[in-house]
Amino acid sequence: NLCAKFAKSFCFNIDCCVIVKVIVEMSNLLDLPTDILLIIFTYLPSECLIHNVSIVCLQFREILNSEPFWKRRYNRKSGRKLNSLNEWRLGCCQSEGLQRILGGNASLSIFKGSSAILDSVHILPGKNIVAGGSRNGRVYMWDVASQKQIDFPAKSDHRGWVWCLSSHKDDPTLLYSGSFDSNVRLWDVQQQSLVYCMRKVHKAAVLCMDCSAAKSLTTGSFDKQLRLFDTRDLTAGPVLKGRPHDKGVLCLQVDGDRVISGSENSISVWDWRANRQLQLIQTNSLVHCLHYSDGLLLTGGKHLTCYQEVSNGLFDHVTGCEDLHRAGAKITGIYHNLGMAVTCSEDKTVKFHQYLQNGSLQPVHVLTHHQDTVTKLHYNNGTLAMVSADCMASVLTI
Repeated sequence: NLCAKFAKSFCFNIDCCVIVKVIVEMSNLLDLPTDILLIIFTYLPSECLIHNVSIVCLQFREILNSEPFWKRRYNRKSGRKLNSLNEWRLGCCQSEGLQRILGGNASLSIFKGSSAILDSVHILPGKNIVAGGSRNGRVYMWDVASQKQIDFPAKSDHRGWVWCLSSHKDDPTLLYSGSFDSNVRLWDVQQQSLVYCMRKVHKAAVLCMDCSAAKSLTTGSFDKQLRLFDTRDLTAGPVLKGRPHDKGVLCLQVDGDRVISGSENSISVWDWRANRQLQLIQTNSLVHCLHYSDGLLLTGGKHLTCYQEVSNGLFDHVTGCEDLHRAGAKITGIYHNLGMAVTCSEDKTVKFHQYLQNGSLQPVHVLTHHQDTVTKLHYNNGTLAMVSADCMASVLTI
C-alpha cells in the first residue's frame, strides 16, 4: 500500500517513471538506495518527515537527521541564511505554510459586528478565538470554528479607543486590553465577563502590551514609559518602570528579560532584569510596528527595515525595503518567521513576502479583501487574523 501511495504521488512526473517502477517492484522500502529515498522524501511535507517518517526506522532517522538534507531543502524555498539543523527543519515547515497560501490552500473568513474602526487584533492560543479592539471602546470576539460572535456586557467597555490586546500562553481563557483611557482590562473569554480593571496604568494612552512572559505584563504608553506588572497580583501596581524613549512607546515585544520597543524616532532594547537600556537605535522615521523572531528584527513605518541580532542581545542594521507597499502608505502591522514575512498597510492590502539572498524581502502574494486601511495583524500557529478601518475582521487559516 505504501508503495502504491508513493507511485501515485509520482505519476504526474515523467522524470520519476523509473523510480516508480523500482518502488512498485521492490517489496520493501528499506531495500531502496539512499539516493532514491532522498528523492521520495522531497515530495513529502516537512512536518510529516519530522513527526512520522523519522520514527519509522533507524535508517530513516539517520537520513532525516542529516544537516545537508534539510539545508538543501530549505535553500530551495528561501533565501534567508540559517546555521543549525533545528532552524532548517523549522524553516522548511514554515516555508511550506507560505506555499499552501500561494497554492490557494488557505480558507478566508470575514467577521462583521463592530460599529467603529478596529485598531487591534489578537488570536487566543489554542482557543480558535479572535479578539478585536474597537474605537467605540468595545472588545469584540469571534469563534472562528462556529463563525459566531462572543458578546460581553456593554457596561464593561473602555472609555477610549482599544489600541492593544494580549494573552498568556499558559492561560488562553484570559485576555488583556489596553486603551486610550489609560486603563488595562482583564477579560475571561470562557465566562464572557470582565475580571478586573487596572485603572490609570499610565498617565496617558496605553498603546502596546505583551504578557507572553510568565506571570508578567509589560505595557507601553504615550507617556514614554514602560511598566512591568506581576499578573499574580494586579492590584499591587507596577513592579518596575523604565523610560526608553523621548517620545511615546508605539509598539513593543517581550523576549525573555528583554523588551524591544519602537517610538517615533528610535528603537530600544531594555533589560528588565537589570532595569536598564541595553541599546538605543536612532531611526529616520516613525516605528509603528515591529516583530522579532529567530535573531531577526523587522520594523515597519514608512518602509520596512531589517535588523540582525549580532551579540549580547544587540542588533545591527541589515537592509531596508522601500517598495513593499504603495508609495507613501505606512506599514501598520508585521509578522515573520523562518519561512515568510507578512505585512499590512494603509494601502488596504496584506502582503506575503519571501526572503532573498541579499537579506531583503520580495512580495509573492497579496490579499485585497479589505476596503480600507488594514490597521493590524496577528499570526499564531497557522492562523492569520487581520482588522481594518472598514470595521471588519478577517481570518486566514493556513
